[in-house]
Amino acid sequence: MSANPTTIDEQINILKRRGLDVGSNPGKYLIQYGYYNLINGYKDLFIDSELTRQAKEDRYKHGTSLNHLIALYEYDARLRHQLMAITINIETQLKSLISLHFSLSYGYGYGCGYDLPSNFTPAPKQKKHVTSLIDKLQDDVEDAYYYKRTPTICHYMNNYQKVPLWVLNTIISFGEMSKFYNNLKANMRRNIAADINPNLKSDDLSSALRYLTTIRNKSAHNNRLFSHKKDQQASRVSTIPEFQVHKDIGIAYRNNRYLYGQDDILAAFIVSSVISKQTEIFHIQYQNIDNDLNKLSKQIPNETVMQIREITGLKSEYLSKLTRYEF
Repeated sequence: MSANPTTIDEQINILKRRGLDVGSNPGKYLIQYGYYNLINGYKDLFIDSELTRQAKEDRYKHGTSLNHLIALYEYDARLRHQLMAITINIETQLKSLISLHFSLSYGYGYGCGYDLPSNFTPAPKQKKHVTSLIDKLQDDVEDAYYYKRTPTICHYMNNYQKVPLWVLNTIISFGEMSKFYNNLKANMRRNIAADINPNLKSDDLSSALRYLTTIRNKSAHNNRLFSHKKDQQASRVSTIPEFQVHKDIGIAYRNNRYLYGQDDILAAFIVSSVISKQTEIFHIQYQNIDNDLNKLSKQIPNETVMQIREITGLKSEYLSKLTRYEF
């Protein structure tokens, strides 16, 4: 599509020219989802590369319809909602544990010590990160007090001129929570990780939180998610550590890494299960994840669903084993 603005009718004509069956009322979908989000975001698996090369513009595989792109878009939306809910659960758990351990060490006073660099890691290479974190937390408080007028923040600022950590937790982001944990002193990081899962190392938890921060941000901003592995392939920006579960469910290991479950959507589910331990309070339904892809295979070509399983790592054999796995 041209970078110049186009009307809905012009967009429809572009899609027809490129070989897409647009159906009877495509305009309502282009208005609802937006051309960029729907078409540019989800066309890749439906493009005929040879015809595209010859035409020097996109050409769709024979038989591709707008409904195929919509089905993939809606599947990805369900994936985002599911992982958003999972990361919210993890965020609640981590914030509670961080607040507990930090407050036990530095007091329950209304400042709670998070404004003091001495209460964080003394590692020289982390000094600038600690300073940046403290500045950002202060900015969050000021924004909530002076501009957003968040009731709980206003209450503590008006009465005590300080905001305790357990209240601050209500306004900081998942990413800030991750940075808070990463900048804690080593023994506190170890204790928090052990409270989450006795087999979880503190450095592995840090890596997990960095990975989930990326997934959380994509989910929150309605960005394409299923192709996360492919989208970050050039840089492999973030991965999760190797866990025993990777070996136990039989994921292939080559060139010093697992082929699936470290930098894809499967990785997000695995590391969430490691953190949550699949308890009665929180349990990822792996069978439902597989069922959703089986449902998608009735809406789009099965070969495309197989590509999606390859990109996401959500293969039936892994999901079946994870359903019964004890983390």
